[in-house]
Amino acid sequence: MSNRIVAASIVAACLASTCLSTVLAADAAKPAAAEVTKGSGDPNDTSFNPDPIFKQTYVPGKDVSPAVKAALEDPMRPVWDRARDAQRKPGDVLAIAGIKPGDKVVDLVPGDGYYTRILSPLVGSKGKVYPLVPLPAGMRDGEMVRQKEAEAIKAGKPLPPNPVDQALAIQNIAHYANVTVLWQMLYQYGAQFGIPEQLDAVVAANAYHDLQAGVYGKLDMTAENKAIFQSMKPGGVYLVVDYAAPAGTGAGASGVLHRADKEQVKKEVTAAGFTFDGENPILAVAGQDNTRPTMSGKASDGADQFVLRFKKPANASNDTLRPRVDPLAGYYGNTEISNYLSKGTVSGNRPRYDLYNADGTYEEMGMTNPLQEGTWYWDAAGHNCEIHQFPSTQRNFIVCHVLTGSHKVGEIWGEGNLPDGTPRRNIMLKGHVYPPVPTDAAINTPY
Repeated sequence: MSNRIVAASIVAACLASTCLSTVLAADAAKPAAAEVTKGSGDPNDTSFNPDPIFKQTYVPGKDVSPAVKAALEDPMRPVWDRARDAQRKPGDVLAIAGIKPGDKVVDLVPGDGYYTRILSPLVGSKGKVYPLVPLPAGMRDGEMVRQKEAEAIKAGKPLPPNPVDQALAIQNIAHYANVTVLWQMLYQYGAQFGIPEQLDAVVAANAYHDLQAGVYGKLDMTAENKAIFQSMKPGGVYLVVDYAAPAGTGAGASGVLHRADKEQVKKEVTAAGFTFDGENPILAVAGQDNTRPTMSGKASDGADQFVLRFKKPANASNDTLRPRVDPLAGYYGNTEISNYLSKGTVSGNRPRYDLYNADGTYEEMGMTNPLQEGTWYWDAAGHNCEIHQFPSTQRNFIVCHVLTGSHKVGEIWGEGNLPDGTPRRNIMLKGHVYPPVPTDAAINTPY
């Protein structure tokens, strides 16, 4: 049997057991100066992986709750996640946030799902975890992302992992039944945070600098933080963990150094209404050269980082604009045609037939766009958000609309502008009305 097969067998066994803790405990007993050497292929030889990160142990601090400790020991946590715990100290970080069973939490820019896989068992069956994957800059919707991927594959170009696919892979596992991925534009309407319910906490781990740098579109960070503020319950916690930039570098350090200026973060977040509620040096590394850029992933786990806690004041008004009276009552059983005067053929600029249902589902179609189906909800800004479930290539992509209120059959109304600046015109038709037979181009598109 090859070493590769032996290694794969060991990892598979570890995913369903606590063997990793045994391995790490045994390693901890060895002399600190012992070198890590390539293993022999014997399944009892734990030195098969030469990465020194696997030789480190993590003991959560005394302030870490039993619920957090239990989440860290969840049997579904991959061995490679556990191996990073000694440097990332997730138990201590989450203890600072005070997240507990039953909480509703956003994992902002979840990456490979490291924190998502801890948060899910922590909040439990009565809680909810929303890994929020922002759409990259220059992409207007999930359809465009998939088209770019298809073009790259056709051209023989390698593709990096799509973060939304990594998050959906977690959602697909029954063990993580409380996880719902949200794939959306943050830059829509200037700033957006389209969440289905009010939140107890938002965790932004090594993500804030990318928001500042425009990786997900040009964002006004104060406006974006205000959108987050509006989506949270009074008393909710906003935890920002990021690589530390030299003091005084401001927002400009984010794109160049892959780091964030701590004081700039405080300035932007408190300007949105949050109160600064303390800092913890648990991830600080004294004497590190913070003028050097960091790298993504585990390569920067040991970098100097800050942990900042912000709170929405407990006496803040619950300023959500989620409607109390259903504005869609006139839509049920009828058809809204958005952009009905448009001759456009691209997403956001083409006629769209929308059928909203009282059970929270919808169907959307047109002559030049494929059928889309899913569920809808209202976000804290009062936008109506559709979360696609079909086609599967756009699964969990969210588009939020400004709905101007209930409308009657035969009514024509304006609703913002199209991407080319012309007014968007909508009309309500009686009953379920379907578009003409799609063009060949729409039929043949893979999306």
